[in-house]
Amino acid sequence: VTQRPYSVAMVSVTAPTTAASSGASAGTAASRPTATMVISPMWELVASWRLLTTRTTTDHWATALMPDHRARTKSLRLRILPALMTGSVSPHFLTPPAGRDVRSFEQELAAIAALSPEIIATELGWAFGDVRQWQDPFQTSPAVVHRLLAETSAIDELAAEISRYWREILAPVWSQVEDHLRAERERIGQVLTGVALQQLSPAYRCGNSRLFIANTHLGAVEVDPHVGVSVVVSAFSTSRTLSLVCPRPDIAWAGRTPMLPYVAHRAAHAEVTPRNGQRALASVVGTGRATVLTALDRPRSTTELAVLLDMSPAGVSRQLAVLFSAGLAERQRFGYFVRYRLTPSGQRLLELFGLHSESAPGDE
Repeated sequence: VTQRPYSVAMVSVTAPTTAASSGASAGTAASRPTATMVISPMWELVASWRLLTTRTTTDHWATALMPDHRARTKSLRLRILPALMTGSVSPHFLTPPAGRDVRSFEQELAAIAALSPEIIATELGWAFGDVRQWQDPFQTSPAVVHRLLAETSAIDELAAEISRYWREILAPVWSQVEDHLRAERERIGQVLTGVALQQLSPAYRCGNSRLFIANTHLGAVEVDPHVGVSVVVSAFSTSRTLSLVCPRPDIAWAGRTPMLPYVAHRAAHAEVTPRNGQRALASVVGTGRATVLTALDRPRSTTELAVLLDMSPAGVSRQLAVLFSAGLAERQRFGYFVRYRLTPSGQRLLELFGLHSESAPGDE
């Protein structure tokens, strides 16, 4: 999760050769991007925190499962876990790798609790610094997490906080959530290739045996072509939840498979309707400009907005030009990239219509 700028990431993935595809030639199923659909309790825990604790909107279908989430979370008096959620990137060690067989919450938590302070220090240096370079976490992270950098007892305290949040907030509804996620995975299929993969989200595009991922905080990256990717079927993720791509060798579970979120369809009993504020804003500034404006919850380039919103780059550019001229958006240059973000006037306009800017903290 990031509130920092990010650009389109390129992940080169090739399916491992199997008996069914051993005779395939180049460009066939053996060289197409391949994804395994997975379910991760810790991914859902982090995503639920982001969705239900840091967001002001409540139009996601899963919020109906826990209508009093904020009050109950506040009553837990957690310290370390909330502090970890304030970084520019949520520490990746909070979401262990997931496989085709669904691991229990206890198994994933045990993997986190077994990490060393050195690994956690490395990850916090990225999570609380500039995502483009590591910074000393003692200088950039909240003081409450500093003990994680040197004391295994602090890691045990973090595990206890995670367990408490799970037990009081998610465990009562997990059976219902997991049943829904398993049904969704069964509906889609456990292994996807090629076009079927990119149909999951406009953020995923396949071409020339490569998978282009737009929803990541990283720049262009390329992973081991035989790794493949994991698509996390998630009840609490949103269209703005970022993929987890970790090419660095010095982090937890180095070489892990990239994890891409797939927003599960709402449960049959849940109804989701467009926000009244979104419709009202569109009636004033126009549908296209309202769509682009509300997507600027973090700095984004024209290409990123086009992929995210399923619009043409030219169409996005036209809307951005109007928003820029009106003083609602401004340009930022990061190296070779130009990104747009809300101005204070743009933020106030969204707030006027009840559409609060979510630029801090970012999405998971």
